[in-house]
Amino acid sequence: MDTAKIVAEARQAAARASEMERRNVRLPVMNFTEWAALYGRHDNLAAREEHRFVQKRNFYFKRFLETEKIEVTMVACRAEAVAEWADNEGHPFFSDSDKTHVLAHYVSQPDLPPAQCVHKRPLTADLAAAGLELFATMTVYGERPDLPEILSTVVHTRDGWVVESLEVLAAECGGDEAFDKAGSFMQRHGVKHAFQDPNVRRPEFCADCGELLVNTASEAEYGQIKR
Repeated sequence: MDTAKIVAEARQAAARASEMERRNVRLPVMNFTEWAALYGRHDNLAAREEHRFVQKRNFYFKRFLETEKIEVTMVACRAEAVAEWADNEGHPFFSDSDKTHVLAHYVSQPDLPPAQCVHKRPLTADLAAAGLELFATMTVYGERPDLPEILSTVVHTRDGWVVESLEVLAAECGGDEAFDKAGSFMQRHGVKHAFQDPNVRRPEFCADCGELLVNTASEAEYGQIKR
């Protein structure tokens, strides 16, 4: 997967949206089953990697749109509903490019509700002041160990409930700056103990909202804390 190309194209697309003075953009999000049904793919490794490519492209596009101060709304889509809408509107719906074009127009309908994300269950922001002990887990994501892309810092409770997470992109700042931002983020939440995943994880994305699936410390890691 050519991450550099994904980043460059997503940044250029966001810049074009800014030049067009767009104030908001609606993007589709589809789980693998719905995406495969829409594009006629079989359930195999190649198709799942193609789906992850689409998710990753949208993840970066959303981030760069937000950097341009453009509001982004993710819209959950079902293959059957998209195909029915294309037929009713008289849009061509044969090739992959036809379907991608239709999908972009389909999500622009203002009556479609935003995607409801369930992979994070945010709690109140002032938990540290309330006396609840908060932890943090730092994880580096990338397609290869030697090509880090994202530094994720997750503030969470002992049982893994996410309070807030910060994802810093390598495309936006260097390593030292990324860790400085992570440190400030943890300090703001009153984190007393932070874990750092020793591995570089392959990025995976939420089927409900398109955001990065974050990581929290394991039971084994908690067991290493010296009280």
